[in-house]
Amino acid sequence: MNFVDWGRIDYSEALIKQKELLKQRQENLIEDTFVFCEHPAVITLGRGKPKPGELPFFAPPHIPTVNVERGGLATYHGPGQLVCYPIVRLAPKNETNFPGGIVCFIRLLENWMINVLKKYDVPAWSIDGKTGVWVGEKVGDKSSSRKIASIGVAVSHWVTYHGLAFNFETGKNIWTSFNPCGLAGDLMTDLKSELTLNSQLKNLEKLSYEKLKLEFIEIFSSSITC
Repeated sequence: MNFVDWGRIDYSEALIKQKELLKQRQENLIEDTFVFCEHPAVITLGRGKPKPGELPFFAPPHIPTVNVERGGLATYHGPGQLVCYPIVRLAPKNETNFPGGIVCFIRLLENWMINVLKKYDVPAWSIDGKTGVWVGEKVGDKSSSRKIASIGVAVSHWVTYHGLAFNFETGKNIWTSFNPCGLAGDLMTDLKSELTLNSQLKNLEKLSYEKLKLEFIEIFSSSITC
């Protein structure tokens, strides 16, 4: 298992580098690799179509938009968001660290982020029928929950690419300029907002891309399996 940090990198450049790693992993030239990075502002559009009850996408004029191969709808990448691209083999079973398949792997990514949020004393969960991680009030009404992280994974020849986006300090205004993942923008949140809401000021001091990256690696290495 390999963890790589690209730091701040343009999305288009990162996509080219991802595909290079994808080809190498398909040919077993590298081991499973998790790439961490942060992007300048961009909106990516997945291959999904809005389902009943989901909102249509509209493009804000001030942010570039890129069509990509992953599943899902529109999401934002930008400063204050930790992105992780897992380039991992899912099959055959005797050659993979993740024998549970793609659904199990997506649940693994959700649980990974949920465990990171536990370190900040922020309760989080997934919602049946949706991908991503949610915080707030866990009751039957989904509108009481706020989405803090998104997942959009693609698979080519049983190797994954694209991945997860964890909002730690994006602010909330950016999300109201379009409908992220078919949702109203005011349902999106970030870790800084949640810590401020809960008066957890001591945890605000820890908030940075570098600190979060190290916590993601530590938690994955110690407890995450599929």
